[in-house]
Amino acid sequence: MLKRFLLLSSFMVVLAGCVPAILAGGVGATAAGVNDRRTAGQIVEDNAITVKVQNKIGQMPGRNKAHISILSYNGKVLLLGEVPTQALGLEVEDVAAKTEHVKSVHNELIIAPEASLASITSDTMITAKVKSALATGITLKGFNAGNVKVETSNRKVYLMGIVNEAEAREAINIVRHVSGVEEVVPFFDIVNRQFYNIN
Repeated sequence: MLKRFLLLSSFMVVLAGCVPAILAGGVGATAAGVNDRRTAGQIVEDNAITVKVQNKIGQMPGRNKAHISILSYNGKVLLLGEVPTQALGLEVEDVAAKTEHVKSVHNELIIAPEASLASITSDTMITAKVKSALATGITLKGFNAGNVKVETSNRKVYLMGIVNEAEAREAINIVRHVSGVEEVVPFFDIVNRQFYNIN
């Protein structure tokens, strides 16, 4: 029963009809800052947060039995992967939450054995396919694949970015039709359409 138990998903959205909820969640874009709607200062801060959290988690007992990915965007940390116990998963969340400049944590860790190389490779391929689908499928003016960060864990695709409602809907609709995707979870920061002068 614990094998696929989601530790804490207070910010998780399970799509029904694939209509995105408006929520403040982890957000992302390209690592190089191209098409990134964050400030340059926030990009630097997010990179620093990721390193700090990784270092702290790397020193935790039991870490070698877990597969954990840490993503930071706009000061919000997303935790993905597998941990052997609920206690470790909650401890990882606590460590991330107490890291300087972290505003909130989305804990999407599950209690399960470490992902196999085949599973990790499959997730990587899904991420690549999703990015390609977004790059070729987006039609809204002023919106492109660089505005959305994509991460995959156990065939579940997480979408992050600073977007308006129309952009969120379009991104989700594109991703849900990509082969291999079992679920789409948006952690978007929804902004007013005029905020970025998107026509």
